[in-house]
Amino acid sequence: MYLPLLSLQGRFSMPTSLLNMVPQILAGLLTLILTLVGIFTGGSVGSSSNAPQPGDTSVTSPSNGNFDVAADQTRVFNELNKYRAQYGLTAVKRSTTMDQRAQDWANYLAETGQFYHDPKFNERENIAIIMTNDVSEAVWNSWHNSSGHRANMRADDAKYAGHGVAIMKSGKFKGQKVIVQKISDVAVPNTRA
Repeated sequence: MYLPLLSLQGRFSMPTSLLNMVPQILAGLLTLILTLVGIFTGGSVGSSSNAPQPGDTSVTSPSNGNFDVAADQTRVFNELNKYRAQYGLTAVKRSTTMDQRAQDWANYLAETGQFYHDPKFNERENIAIIMTNDVSEAVWNSWHNSSGHRANMRADDAKYAGHGVAIMKSGKFKGQKVIVQKISDVAVPNTRA
């Protein structure tokens, strides 16, 4: 069966099965466009010349109601080790230095409304934006479904991890949580200048 395309007096038509695929095609095109925009803009969704820099002690962890940075960091850390155990991998140790670096980066992203990987971190890093307070479920569903994130979490040589959690204060993700996970084979990984 063919349906008229738009209402051009029946001159153009397409099979119903193709018409049913239009939403999937449009979603694929949108994904491609957003990926290309991310590549050419460095993944940022906004910028500010007065933005705080990572490590800036004036940036505090955002809070709202039931939000507890330390509790969320612990939940994500524990989920990482549960995930690694499922694959017979050794548990990673929590690094307070890496927690601080991850928190600094999460705070920076939250303050600036941007979403991209820390260019100064030389080790494995996963980042996520979630729209729920259940950090563990949302993050693991997202990261588990991505081969790159899975590879970071399953790295055989991973020994230490740190996590950061903040509420986005601006940009298109305003009000949502940003989660930063840093994984390394050393407790205090090198960073680029």
